[in-house]
Amino acid sequence: MLKNTSFYISDPSIIGSRLFDDISSINSYEGFSEEDNASGFKLYTDWGNITLNIMPSEQIESHLNGFDGYIRNQTKNEEDVHQFLFEFNSALNGLMFLHDSVWDWTCEALCGPHKNS
Repeated sequence: MLKNTSFYISDPSIIGSRLFDDISSINSYEGFSEEDNASGFKLYTDWGNITLNIMPSEQIESHLNGFDGYIRNQTKNEEDVHQFLFEFNSALNGLMFLHDSVWDWTCEALCGPHKNS
């Protein structure tokens, strides 16, 4: 079972009801915000729920440095959920880190063990 997936997008303003309404597998959704803590959305699908946390801006630089380090050091080394994650990343026009690989918005693995599979 998947536990964590990251999406990296250039325009966070697209995250919201218009995006969620366009993804057919999302039945409903709700936003949440906790003071001095996480904010994000809860997405409800037929196969389960996804909690989408929005990273606080003060953590972005550190997180991206770690992501960059992963990409630079990468060597060869539940179908409904996967389909949803790829569809969501495509709608975001972003990059997704999943199963030790980095995927672009066209579902192409850019690096990691899935690049040549």
